[in-house]
Amino acid sequence: MSSPDTIFGVAAAARSTFVGSADSYDQLMGRYLPSLGPAFADVAGIRAGMRVLDIGCGPGGLTTVLAQRCGAAQVAAVDPSAPFVRACRARVPGVDVRPGVAEDLPYSPA
Repeated sequence: MSSPDTIFGVAAAARSTFVGSADSYDQLMGRYLPSLGPAFADVAGIRAGMRVLDIGCGPGGLTTVLAQRCGAAQVAAVDPSAPFVRACRARVPGVDVRPGVAEDLPYSPA
C-alpha cells in the first residue's frame, strides 16, 4: 500500500526530480538515442521474441528501439515523471508504460 507521500507508488522525492518536458529531454539526451539506443540493445542482446522492461524510460527513446526489435506488446516501461510517461505512451503505442521507479515496480509478482 502506498504511503501518503506517494502517487501510483512513486515517492514524491523521485517525482519532483523529474519535472522537465519531453522536448527538453530530447534536446539534451534524446539526440543521442538514435545511435545509442540500438547500440545499447545490441550489447544487451535484445532480439525478437524477448519480453523486456525499460526502467527509467524517459519519453521513449530506448523504448522505441525495444518495441521495434521485440514488438510493442512485449515491452513494458516505467518512469517517475508523469510528462515522460505521457510522452512515451504517445510515441510508442502498444507498450505498457506506467509511472514507477525501479525500487517499487508497478507490476504483480510473476
